[in-house]
Amino acid sequence: MIDCAGVPSRLRPTRRLRVLTTLIAGGCLVLFAVFEAWWPAIVAARVFGSLGALPVEETREDAGV
Repeated sequence: MIDCAGVPSRLRPTRRLRVLTTLIAGGCLVLFAVFEAWWPAIVAARVFGSLGALPVEETREDAGV
């Protein structure tokens, strides 16, 4: 907790401000945790999705040889 002794009352953070900043900070932490967990999957989907389907090797039977 921040020690507000000697600070004028108009400069002290209100309860609403403390709650708001705590919620914002918590939301940022949650977003960071979700992004940190999912970014490899997102990048892989973007990379492989932009390449289209990966080519499949054609066997001799498929080629009719």
